[in-house]
Amino acid sequence: MSVNNDVQIEKWSCINSFFQQLFDIKAKSETGLSFKCLLCLPKQKIVSASQSSNANLRTHVKLVHSHRLNDFNIAFKKRNCDDISTSKHSKQLKLREVGHNSVKKLTQTEFNNANLKLIINTVSPFSLIEHPAFIDYCKLTSSKIPVSRRTLMRDVEILFNSLIEELKMELNTVQYVCLTADCWTVFHKIFNENSDITGITTNEDENEEVVRSVEIFDILDNAIIDHLDSLTLPPHQRCAAHTLNLIATVDILAADNDVAFKRISRRVFGKCQTLFNRQ
Repeated sequence: MSVNNDVQIEKWSCINSFFQQLFDIKAKSETGLSFKCLLCLPKQKIVSASQSSNANLRTHVKLVHSHRLNDFNIAFKKRNCDDISTSKHSKQLKLREVGHNSVKKLTQTEFNNANLKLIINTVSPFSLIEHPAFIDYCKLTSSKIPVSRRTLMRDVEILFNSLIEELKMELNTVQYVCLTADCWTVFHKIFNENSDITGITTNEDENEEVVRSVEIFDILDNAIIDHLDSLTLPPHQRCAAHTLNLIATVDILAADNDVAFKRISRRVFGKCQTLFNRQ
């Protein structure tokens, strides 16, 4: 069975500024190519070349357009991989290859990283990685077994430390950083205004709302301060263990500075030492 391939693939597209390939002119041989020299225009000059070599094209440029030979060589050296990729795609497929797309094989590292992102982005518990249903799902879809919960937690810690280091390196490159400290308002709506306001305000209404908000906040600040003044706390009870520890460590050293206490303490501890030595 023969397949008629009407797709015409351009050879050496990197030298299009020098030569134009002709597909309607039959070459001397079946494997030959025909090119029209664009540098010879308006004169029509046809140059033949083989599929594997552009020596005839280079020779024509060298003999007729010697001042452009260097540009021709540079253009041919800097050709990209379009010709290679085009030749690969233009290869005729076998019958058993038709309809089959190549699928990249999933590695264990990529599989573990995907599970790590799943746990982090969905804020799921680490125990999900060891759930029998999740393990069966992984075996069915990728024929791979997920890592243990302990390994997953270690990977999360490693990822956290790496992100901290990246953040430090990023902060070292800037002079000023603006941070939002009031995160409470993200989760709580003050006065529940999100459910009360249902209309669209104009600029004049917005100015009135700003003044009213300032007055309300001033009243609340004063109310909070007054409320704090009225609060009474129970008497403070010192920790007995902490007090005894201070006596045994700090106060005993300060007590030696008292002459009367020092004389009595040495007499008492001397008698205790005598009894201890008799044992």
